[in-house]
Amino acid sequence: MALYLARGEVASYRRRLSLPVNGKARIPVSAKAVELCHAAAMNDRAGAAQLGCAVVTFAARCKELGLKVNQPDDVRDRRAALCSTPAVKLAPQLQRAVSMAYALTPRDPQILRLLEPHLAAEMAWTA
Repeated sequence: MALYLARGEVASYRRRLSLPVNGKARIPVSAKAVELCHAAAMNDRAGAAQLGCAVVTFAARCKELGLKVNQPDDVRDRRAALCSTPAVKLAPQLQRAVSMAYALTPRDPQILRLLEPHLAAEMAWTA
């Protein structure tokens, strides 16, 4: 017999009945500690490690307090690298093939017909 209840709902009912909740114990995280970690420019993962709680718990607490997400430096660096990458000039046929490939499903035989001459040229060049 299925009850069709989500895990969170079951946990909520168990807490109301003063029964132990299956899974991880809830760690109380103070708002002041979260604000201090956020002010130190820690992202969710670093802040959670500092406070000894789950990343989801830290993120939920930040959301409750209305704090914006601090991005880790490597994410900013990757985004900056993507934005500064020079645009590659493609041949008109290849540009058309690429733009059409996104509109087609991967199993569509038209993709192979569009890319076949370019793939053959690449294979001949590398051989």
